[in-house]
Amino acid sequence: MKRQSLANAVRNHDWYYTYSDDHQIWSKGKGELRRIKGLISSLKCPFSLHELKAWVFDYINEDYEEVQPNCWFLKESDDFHEAPVKTEELISESTYNDIGEWFSSE
Repeated sequence: MKRQSLANAVRNHDWYYTYSDDHQIWSKGKGELRRIKGLISSLKCPFSLHELKAWVFDYINEDYEEVQPNCWFLKESDDFHEAPVKTEELISESTYNDIGEWFSSE
């Protein structure tokens, strides 16, 4: 159940809280992130915060193509109105699957 708590926490976290002009939202996001980091540590999660964020957003390397240097977009998408994903934000499909298995193997 604790692994599911971490999975829910990373899924529901406001990953963009740092952009908020509202101090309450910023404080809440900062506290949530501190809690997530604590869960990662206490559960001895083998994945980094970066990898968990990529898992939440489905940033799977094999689903993206590099359109310009360090600017990745979903394959077969003509919608370039979305912000590009940077190389360091992507994870492999294997890592993505490993994370899902780790969360469900409690």
